[in-house]
Amino acid sequence: MVVNFIMRLTICCCLILSGFAITANRVSAQTTEAELTRKQRQALKKLDDEIEKAERLLAGGRAEPSAKSLAIAARFWQEALTDLTPEYRAALGSSQTRLQALRTKLEAEKQTVPEIMEMPPPAGTVMFREQVVPILVAKCGNCHVSRARGQFSMATFEELSASPHLVAGQPAASRMILAIETGEMPQGNLTVSPEELAILKKWIEQGAKSNLANNRQNLSELVEQPMNNQPAMLEVKLPSGNETVSFSAQVAPILVEKCTGCHLEARQARGGLNMTNFAGLLRGGDNGPMLKPGDSENSILVKKLLGTGGGNRMPQGRDPLADESIALIRKWIDEGAAFDGGDSQIAVRVIAAKERANRSNHGELSANRLDLAKRNWAKVLPKVEPVVVSSDELQIIGNLDESDLQKISKDSIALIKELKTAFKHGADEPLVKGKITVFLFRQRFDFNEFGVMVLGHPIPREVTSLWQFDLVDARVAMQLSGLNNWEQDRIQFARQLASVYVASSGMGVPRWFAEGVGQATVAKRYAKEDLVKQWETVANQAANQLQAGSAAAANAQERAAAKVQTMQQLLEGRLPEEQTAALGYYFVMQLRADNRSYNRLVAELPTASNFDAAFQQAFGRSLLQYFGLPER
Repeated sequence: MVVNFIMRLTICCCLILSGFAITANRVSAQTTEAELTRKQRQALKKLDDEIEKAERLLAGGRAEPSAKSLAIAARFWQEALTDLTPEYRAALGSSQTRLQALRTKLEAEKQTVPEIMEMPPPAGTVMFREQVVPILVAKCGNCHVSRARGQFSMATFEELSASPHLVAGQPAASRMILAIETGEMPQGNLTVSPEELAILKKWIEQGAKSNLANNRQNLSELVEQPMNNQPAMLEVKLPSGNETVSFSAQVAPILVEKCTGCHLEARQARGGLNMTNFAGLLRGGDNGPMLKPGDSENSILVKKLLGTGGGNRMPQGRDPLADESIALIRKWIDEGAAFDGGDSQIAVRVIAAKERANRSNHGELSANRLDLAKRNWAKVLPKVEPVVVSSDELQIIGNLDESDLQKISKDSIALIKELKTAFKHGADEPLVKGKITVFLFRQRFDFNEFGVMVLGHPIPREVTSLWQFDLVDARVAMQLSGLNNWEQDRIQFARQLASVYVASSGMGVPRWFAEGVGQATVAKRYAKEDLVKQWETVANQAANQLQAGSAAAANAQERAAAKVQTMQQLLEGRLPEEQTAALGYYFVMQLRADNRSYNRLVAELPTASNFDAAFQQAFGRSLLQYFGLPER
């Protein structure tokens, strides 16, 4: 009885305290609202009413009208930000949270939604990118941005904020401030001025917040001038065609073999020299640029390899490079240190692997791809031994019975023969050099796990098959709908194989084009099938949506801008898988209307330096001009 009384008393106390809290919140809100002007109160009500409407529509399953309502609320929000007072700023806080939450949910529903403008900071706020980063890079960059001397790295905001040297809100407790005030830092005859120190202390006092779009971006990339008056980073020089040594084929493999762990893909690059990508090699390390193009004798890289550059001979702790390897590197530098790897941000390891794949014969590349497939399988289903069935064209790996895989493999021979005929490909030549690896999964869970463990992200529910080609790998992955439904799966399978073939037919073939040609080729063969008719419907819907612009656009100008943005995302390969496939199919059908130019484009791909050059040659104008997009 006493226990029951205590329990009831406790519950009553909790309710009373909750009531006090709710009342306090209401009083606070009423107090804030009372301090607003009449115009601000009206604007706030209009904004909140529209947000509530959008929330209600979304809760009722009406995502598209909700997106339109969010667009209206976003305009009200933008108007509200022109009249900010401290009281109005506080009142708008919850509205901003609700707008961002709505936007996230509608994006998940695949709705086109507007950006929600950030509330500008209060007057006197120290901005990290504009005010703090230049100080850190200029005064601390050599020791703590390009490397992590004393185990203290401020290379990115993420690393800086996680360091015990920075205590947000407490400049006096922050070791980095104490080191500056005592004169311990920065070293190297550099000083932090009183004005700069005041900025740093105020920034920490205000919470040490970031206004970067990417908190993992290297701070040195945000500052245009070279750090600490060091020479500007060397520019990438493209090959002239007269070189006798290739970076991709000859130099990159040496760097990968001899420098990995210390300067390539190292947790902490020694001497500030991070050669994970070519851009890092050009940037150099603590001793400055490693290369002097045209002059290998005075290049620090060569001196270090020979042991004449002071300090330890490189690679440290390993056997010296063979004379032949050093001679190759010297010859490459003397010829200008040209870069033939495409994108200087791509990992040197990947560049070397692609070049090795490019120079391998069909059998060597096939063996490498099968080995890669088994390693990928082990990531997905480590406790399941895969069944592997190989033919002259495919390497099928899956968790089906071997007899079932044999049936699929046998049918695939006829399927590939059809594709070779459609593409006018030599009957005795493999469809794709090095074979295509095919992953087949019975269960959705296993297929999605492939996305998570191999691709790095879950696979959207509507996607049941996908492909990849990058020289190193050529693969198709599918979730089977059932062996009794192989005829439908077969069409989808043919589409993926065709797309891999198109992607392998030239340098830099964009995904939308490979998807589109793959679908169009298979659609012609299976025109009467319901699945193909469904492709056409989806493609037309995607095109109509593109032409209409954003559903949330308020006027013709915004709709046109939304269309341009979507087209740019398509050409850059940044749209979702299914949207890329649908628009790719639609635009390839448009290109094929000009049959002569289209056929010339396909013929140009194997020999063109890149897809854009082939397109220009075939259609007489650039890809951007063809689609009416601004030239970059």
